[in-house]
Amino acid sequence: MCEKIIERLSSMTAEDRQQLRQNCARAIARSPDHLVVQEARRIIAELDALENRESRFLGCLPTARKIEYAFRRLPASEQERQLIRALHENAGATTRRVSAALGNIDDLSWLRRMCEMFQNRRHLIGEGTLTEDPMPMESRATLVAAALLLEIGETGQAVRLSPEAVAAFTSIGYINLQAA
Repeated sequence: MCEKIIERLSSMTAEDRQQLRQNCARAIARSPDHLVVQEARRIIAELDALENRESRFLGCLPTARKIEYAFRRLPASEQERQLIRALHENAGATTRRVSAALGNIDDLSWLRRMCEMFQNRRHLIGEGTLTEDPMPMESRATLVAAALLLEIGETGQAVRLSPEAVAAFTSIGYINLQAA
């Protein structure tokens, strides 16, 4: 069972990895079974090694390549692709216009989805998680995602994908430059 988990590590989201790490730590602390403890330690060691390799690799890449790498490793769902295309096709539009293009009633539901896209791939984009910041995780994720994936106008209303995100999503094939 340990081998199957280790094989899947590279395709796990950041949240899945965090949950796995917590489960293994709990198993190490509580399990009387030596084999369970040994496997949990092995999984944590493999997870640490993978995260270390990813961190070194990502540290050398420009932001556009980090975004591309993240979305190649964990491809966007069809809903996520629809959101990416809508943001690209409505570049510079108001948040209300982007919401209308997506058929959303709530102006910020698409922003929450954008942040979720980032959160699921944050370990692959290589940006820090700001764990010591007193700001709630969701708010921090919003700020980091907005800075990496979105450009927001001075009034806070006009939004567009960042140039790095456009380059990454064009390279992957999620958007077409002629569409904007």
